[in-house]
Amino acid sequence: MQAGEEVTDLGTALVSEGLTALPPEIGQLTALTVLDLFNNQLTALPPEIRKLTKLRALYLHGNDALGVLPEVLGKTISETGRNHENAADPRAIMDYYFSRQRGKDVDGDSGGVQLRGVSRIEGAPGIPQRRRAAAGVEAAERGVV
Repeated sequence: MQAGEEVTDLGTALVSEGLTALPPEIGQLTALTVLDLFNNQLTALPPEIRKLTKLRALYLHGNDALGVLPEVLGKTISETGRNHENAADPRAIMDYYFSRQRGKDVDGDSGGVQLRGVSRIEGAPGIPQRRRAAAGVEAAERGVV
């Protein structure tokens, strides 16, 4: 790599297995389009990762402590191939991860995503009132009430 050359693909050849944290400086790699962090021991993602707006593939498979569901992560790099076709949307992965982190900050648990400022129904922790109300309307429409 030449001085001043943009890094666009940072894969397992550069990010060794066993990595437990990403430095906040990752956000400075703004030309990055692929970030393969497969099979590390990451426990958190720095908020600066959201600065990687050109990212078209983010592989976090095998980092179980992050708590990102396989359905959200999508296909692995071996399934998408080096052209990264049909890779999960990196924005969706980050939105999911950071929304769960906000939920932990607000509610102190790792249960589903919690929304700030949404009233709750007593006896139904973690379920926003609007969602419960919508479920009640659906049940009434089906005649199940």
